Amino acid sequence: MSPIRSTALFAVLVFAGGCTSGMEPVGDAGAVPTAAAPRVESLPRALTADEQKLISASNDFSLMLFRQLNAAQKDSNIFTSPLSASISLAMLMTGASGATYEQMHNTLLLRSTTDVEVTEGYKSLVTLLRVLDPASDVRIATSLWTRNGIPITPAFLDAGMHAFNATVGSLDFASASAAGAINAWAADATLEKLPAIIDHTDARQSMLLMNAVLFKGTWSVPFDVALTGPALFRGAAGNQTIPMMTRGDMFGYYASGVFEAVDLPYGNGAYSMTIVLPRSGQSMDAVAVSIQGLSGTLWSERLRILPMQLFLPRFRIEWEQTLNADLKALGMTDAFTPGVADFGRLSSSGREIALDVVRQKTYVQVNEDGTEGAPTQALPPTPGIPFPLIMFVDRPFLVIIRERLTGTIIFVGKVTHIN
Repeated sequence: MSPIRSTALFAVLVFAGGCTSGMEPVGDAGAVPTAAAPRVESLPRALTADEQKLISASNDFSLMLFRQLNAAQKDSNIFTSPLSASISLAMLMTGASGATYEQMHNTLLLRSTTDVEVTEGYKSLVTLLRVLDPASDVRIATSLWTRNGIPITPAFLDAGMHAFNATVGSLDFASASAAGAINAWAADATLEKLPAIIDHTDARQSMLLMNAVLFKGTWSVPFDVALTGPALFRGAAGNQTIPMMTRGDMFGYYASGVFEAVDLPYGNGAYSMTIVLPRSGQSMDAVAVSIQGLSGTLWSERLRILPMQLFLPRFRIEWEQTLNADLKALGMTDAFTPGVADFGRLSSSGREIALDVVRQKTYVQVNEDGTEGAPTQALPPTPGIPFPLIMFVDRPFLVIIRERLTGTIIFVGKVTHIN
């Protein structure tokens, strides 16, 4: 019998930038920064022990996966949501057995975490992440689509629907209407930003596991669009003239011998984008190794609030990548191997099911105007004193979007050239 195929697809959309009501942009390098929205300083509740374990595992997996992707794509833009991959693969893992389960568990760096801790922890963590900043729209949606007639165990379906809050449906994968139903779910989950995630389904597939992450953030203090101007970016493929944004403000800043980093908060400060710029002569590989120990709340603990002038490119990344080879390199091999994969807790036909494709499709846009490109009114600069520290992001850099209070890394990527 031919092996039954299973596919996991992750769609991630990020819109960063913009101006929230009542915030004034800073003018030139001598401007005094204006006040942002009130900064949130504590969580509405304490993290559970399950959540703390998962955040630690997810963050470690995030940076490990980025290092793997960076090694394979040295001169390419990357933008991935390891959190999205972690959630979906953890859900699939609850249907695995034997060596397949152990490899998935180890690859996700879950260590001693049990299935119950995984399911309960992700359920509560995702709910928490959505409510921390009214100005940031965070949506994490999962769906599970099975082929008509494939026996899926009630326990696996129950975990998908209740623990992972997944939409679960059964479709005729031989019919063209199946792709339409899945794309309708993707469009709804991403506010119509991703109207089509697949072209067709395959009658040989048993299951499609999908995860979509949408993040729409507005800067706590926006960039002044009137100050954006052309500048040289020394990218991996050569020099480019690109639109360079600038803002003088009080920023969270950290520097080491390998890199310097600046933190740009969204909304009430719960979420932030950290720009990591390698020192001259340092490679992105060296930075990737150096930041491995700076996951989670350690970023916040290391950052110092300093007056500085930041020059940051306006950029956009569209990235699509099949993660099979990367996950195999990290030790998750059996799940992809027909006749070896064991998904006995997913289906009574579990020894005939193998994971076919794990693919992530992402889009990120960072600008000074707004999440939808609405113009920001430029205000005149306010007289003040010059900023003593200047950070000019004119060469390839790393991007991390994280939730500050829980320490959760949501996205990680690098920009080697500007689109």
